[in-house]
Amino acid sequence: MQKTLATLVVLSAFAFSSSAQEIRTSHIDPFIGTGGHGHTHPSATAPFGMVQLGPDTRKEGWDGCSGYHYTDSTLYGFSHTHLSGTGVSDYSDILIRPLTGPEDLAETVGFLKASEKAEAGYYSVFLQNGIECSFTASERVGIHSYVMPDRADYRAYFLLDLTYRDRTLKQGATVARDAQGLPYVAIHRISEGWARQQSVYASLHLESPFMRISGLTEFEEGRYILEIDLPRPKAMTSSKEVEIYPPHVQLSVALSGVDPEGAEGNYQSWRSGLPVANKGWTNPFTWTRAQTQEAWQAELDRAQVSGGTEAQKRIYATALYHAFSVPNLWSDADGRYRGMDNAIHQDPEHPHYTVFSLWDTYRTAHPLYLLTQPERAMDFIETMLDHYDQTGRLPVWELAANETNCMIGYHSVSVIADAIAKGFPVDVDRALTAMIGTAESDVFGLPTYREQGYLSIQDESESVSKTLEYAYDDACIAWTAAKAGKDSIADHFWQRSQAWISLLDPETGLARPRDNGTFLKRYEPREVNNNFT
Repeated sequence: MQKTLATLVVLSAFAFSSSAQEIRTSHIDPFIGTGGHGHTHPSATAPFGMVQLGPDTRKEGWDGCSGYHYTDSTLYGFSHTHLSGTGVSDYSDILIRPLTGPEDLAETVGFLKASEKAEAGYYSVFLQNGIECSFTASERVGIHSYVMPDRADYRAYFLLDLTYRDRTLKQGATVARDAQGLPYVAIHRISEGWARQQSVYASLHLESPFMRISGLTEFEEGRYILEIDLPRPKAMTSSKEVEIYPPHVQLSVALSGVDPEGAEGNYQSWRSGLPVANKGWTNPFTWTRAQTQEAWQAELDRAQVSGGTEAQKRIYATALYHAFSVPNLWSDADGRYRGMDNAIHQDPEHPHYTVFSLWDTYRTAHPLYLLTQPERAMDFIETMLDHYDQTGRLPVWELAANETNCMIGYHSVSVIADAIAKGFPVDVDRALTAMIGTAESDVFGLPTYREQGYLSIQDESESVSKTLEYAYDDACIAWTAAKAGKDSIADHFWQRSQAWISLLDPETGLARPRDNGTFLKRYEPREVNNNFT
């Protein structure tokens, strides 16, 4: 691993020096992919961060999977988690919307489309009610900034919605006090969606000076109005009177999948990292935005290239941005995380991650991570192996410590085998045990595949694609077993990996569905049907 890392560092340094940092964060356009069927979002997020803080404009329909679509001009609010590029909807947790008053409870609010701005780690928009909204994020904390309208009662009002989108199983929000005696809002939501049981905890703090949380009212089950007392137009500091209107309200929301203490600990960990200003107050929003943009530039520097037009640089930088937005950090600052068994575990050595869409990512994204993210790639693999220890299977499509069982194959196997082949310090014996245990499980037609040597249309839907993907993963197991010196296991899985030959049609040279042992008579290779994924 040391040799591998050293090689990657040298290559990275060469790329950086030879291209003179031609790819900048200014080339990233988070709006790419947010229209059509792209299913991406423009939310503020740090590289591989836990938080994706941004607008929610659509909660239904296939093109609402990310929670946002570029053609929309109204929004429900701003939530702290969003999926990117998936074909199934989930997330949009802990939704907040600024209100003009406590009576301003329409389902949606319009926004000025031309005012939308998105950069790496930043999103802003003007609402039609006159409120200016801006967002940034660190790894575990989302920071809101609102320029609120003047009110005679000197108060700001916010909707906190814990029922948005998914079915809420359990929720709550209460005003608590931190170690310094300052009020904050402790939030929890357990929901059922694509992830059968998703646990989210949040710690909401007010960052603006001269303001305080003055009320939290649950007006409907799971829906709250948060009240904040604003100062009068001028306020006294220790030395002078300062003008503080229009009021800029800053909120920070730290997330955790563990418990309320985890969310508050993540907040305090972020807060303790803020620099102490020489004179007065350090603006958490401005500082975090700058830090996150620096983090994004560091990620782009791992894969610098030279040449190309400005349009090509924009496409390339945004593709890296999307690739380096997931998987998402899952463990807390103290190393705790919620496991696949719903128990709380602690790993002081490896951060744990979530959102492993492995059928989508094993071919290109994970090989890219091995080249550009060697440290994180090892953390991804450790996460996968811990999943096996907790459930008896490597992840297929894991989401927030839930196995969705979406898509086909068991491609954690190929990701881990690739890392071993490239010299990463994976425990080969542990990995091989997890690979075999997963391949021997009794799901998705695997018993028939093992007995028959392939899948026919009577056995499983998508029978051709499943056979081909299982065969590929079995070949990866065979290679890993040979690497471990387990020749009999290697021979067994090598024989299994030849399953694809059973579907190879000599007439067309293509993989063809089998029907009761013979090739399906009606066959059109260009047809999209249920025999293929």
